[in-house]
Amino acid sequence: MSTGLISKLRSWKDWGVPRTYENGERGNIPALAKRFNFDPWEFRYQQSKGWPDLGGRRLRGVQEKIHQRGPRGARPKDEITFRFDEVGASWAAFLKRPKSTTYPVATADGGKWCSIRLYQGADGRRWRTVAGTVCKPLNLPHGSVCRWIEKPCRFLKDSAGNARTMTSCLVQPPASRNSKEVTVLLEEDLKAIAAARKAAPKVQIVHDSRHYFTLREFCRVFETSTYVPIYWSKKRKSKIRPGEHALRTHTEIHQGKRGPITVTYYCKEDYEAERRAVNNGGRLPRPQSQAGTQTASQGPGRRPGVTLERTDRLREAVLKDHQEKKYPSVAALGKAHRISRSRASQIIHGLA
Repeated sequence: MSTGLISKLRSWKDWGVPRTYENGERGNIPALAKRFNFDPWEFRYQQSKGWPDLGGRRLRGVQEKIHQRGPRGARPKDEITFRFDEVGASWAAFLKRPKSTTYPVATADGGKWCSIRLYQGADGRRWRTVAGTVCKPLNLPHGSVCRWIEKPCRFLKDSAGNARTMTSCLVQPPASRNSKEVTVLLEEDLKAIAAARKAAPKVQIVHDSRHYFTLREFCRVFETSTYVPIYWSKKRKSKIRPGEHALRTHTEIHQGKRGPITVTYYCKEDYEAERRAVNNGGRLPRPQSQAGTQTASQGPGRRPGVTLERTDRLREAVLKDHQEKKYPSVAALGKAHRISRSRASQIIHGLA
């Protein structure tokens, strides 16, 4: 199959749909791959080289026209088809062909090829070809591997802590080829890259003698929603550090699978201190009313004249109804006590 036809097939969304012709005796390449369980690209490559049972000649294909919606509207589209019996015979003969190379294959520099993709040097170190990096167990992207041969890789660090390129060398190929040397890459570097791409950021870190959690770990430890740490770190003012937000954060750059990502951590000690400041046992001092009854603070969201006794009774009633599960949701619980849903949620989680 010509390169132009392959590029033409790639431009259509349905080029991989199996189709048959002539009462099922002829089919396109996806239909052949489904019938005989082979890789379509391997079939195309062998078709371009020729088949052993045909003396190096190619299978005779027939172009069929179909009408499908393409990138510029509905227009004719061509695809090549082959007979199932001819492809089955040629593919069976191809699978039974004798192997041209038997491994291991020794090289002139003292090393040996353990397989077509794995090379072991004279010093015992193992190397892989570029094709051997994209398959299991490494599964590295082909384009990135080729780029990291010449440009620094963010997953590899030198002694100074800077990014470096992958270690590569040129060796003699295992069989006769057009090129006299083939590029191989050090397996240690490839495994380090694969492990770094799969590594997840740390859920807990220590910065300035304080413990920090990621958003998910913070919500898991303190049993809160994601709204609490985000709101406390961006909008809520601190009760013990005037002029600052209630929750301090720390950001770090993590080398993710598809590139550097920013990970935000939330301070554990700040959250615990703020909770002690608003809970019953650690409430901040409040001004005394003329009648001698301690009143609630006159901050935002507080109504003057509401005594602490009434606030405590409301808190106890909300917690009691929540424990007894009288209402199906927090919104219904807040509506029953004539408070907002966010206020009820704060009472449940001990934040108010």
